[in-house]
Amino acid sequence: MSKIEVDTIAPQSGTTVTVGESGDTVTIPTGVTLDASNATTTLPANVVTTDGTQTLTNKTIDASQLSGTVATSNLGTGTADATTFLRGDQTYATAGVSTFADLTDTTVSSSDPTPTSNKTPVGHIWVNSTSGEAYILTDATTNQNDWQNIGEGSGNIKYFPGLTSLVMIGGGGSGAANMAGGGGAGGVLSFTGYKGTIQYGTQYTITVGGGGAGVGGTDSGNNGNNTTAFGETAGGGFGGEPNGGNSGSATTSTDSSLYTSFTGYSNTGGTNTGNPGAGGAGAGADGETLPSGNGTGGAGGAGIQLTNVYNGSDSYYWAGGGGGAGYGEGETGGAGGIGGGGGGGCFRSGTGGAGGGSALNNGTAGTANNDATNGGAAGANTGAGGGNSSHVGGGETSSASGDGGSGIVMIKTPDSYATATTTGSPVFTNTGGYKYYAFTGSGTITFNE
Repeated sequence: MSKIEVDTIAPQSGTTVTVGESGDTVTIPTGVTLDASNATTTLPANVVTTDGTQTLTNKTIDASQLSGTVATSNLGTGTADATTFLRGDQTYATAGVSTFADLTDTTVSSSDPTPTSNKTPVGHIWVNSTSGEAYILTDATTNQNDWQNIGEGSGNIKYFPGLTSLVMIGGGGSGAANMAGGGGAGGVLSFTGYKGTIQYGTQYTITVGGGGAGVGGTDSGNNGNNTTAFGETAGGGFGGEPNGGNSGSATTSTDSSLYTSFTGYSNTGGTNTGNPGAGGAGAGADGETLPSGNGTGGAGGAGIQLTNVYNGSDSYYWAGGGGGAGYGEGETGGAGGIGGGGGGGCFRSGTGGAGGGSALNNGTAGTANNDATNGGAAGANTGAGGGNSSHVGGGETSSASGDGGSGIVMIKTPDSYATATTTGSPVFTNTGGYKYYAFTGSGTITFNE
């Protein structure tokens, strides 16, 4: 084999140099760099690589020179199939959606939207799959959504701006017999700016709890019944038992963003230490506990004063506790709590406790009578507790305790609101720029837009 060592190969004539002849192979050894960076290189129509692993770097190939199919796995990441497409970020994504509910700005539900559905943005579509009604969101303010009915049905779902005030009182418990204790008042819920889940055009049921019925013999008092409205519950007061009855429950589970203020009023009945009877709890105070022995019965706990919630000219006390019975000849029954509490009874020659006053309906005083009037009854629609009756024996075998007072629901709205549609004959008053609806019995209310 001959070896030629030169620095430059140049054509003898012309501008073309030929290396080898047809059929020859020119081999460039390993480690040799063939530098054609400053020249124009013409490649043949077909370039064949020995193992298919060569890489073209920083080179551009005209698309017209490409043919065949590029494997999808070389184009992007993810699953490439008939349901996906290649995005600009070189990832495969699902092509479109398979159902209306899969869209990001639609909801398909078996129920209607509410002002607290809190969907976004404006233009969100809601379809009730049960009724076929369809709605579009026109105001996306949190907890104040407005939904326009766009189907063939009627009834837009519009945010309700709130009640000026809402007061709910459960029925009061009755007093116990035989000096056990006065009845507890119903729980009191007091809201301002209450919105809850109220909607225009929806009928809401108002259930006013009844008071517990009085008892005789040696029985414990009966509990009052719950008052309910708008998903809220004011618990019925507890009947007197070995102690004065406790107030009913007074809590809310409504989110604080759906009202301006809330106060729940509920307290504890007095403790029966032997004799005389303990006072029942009122909305504003616990029932009174007295030492054992002859003496006046325990006073019922005071009720709570609320202003301009009933008819615009009111400042009544509500939900006083029932008075406990006095013990011994000539002793006095405990006074019913201010706010309609029934007075405690007493034994024979004694004096019954006064009924709680300053109420929508004042409580009845207790007596020394050997009958159902011994324990005084609470005032109707005050949620107050009934009075405790005297002990059994010594000619008082027929004495009975007083009934608890029924509850009430009081609603106040600005005069600018359309007058609501009601059933159940609530007391309606329009005065001083406000409308008042006082439900003294069960019924319904619908707020009109």
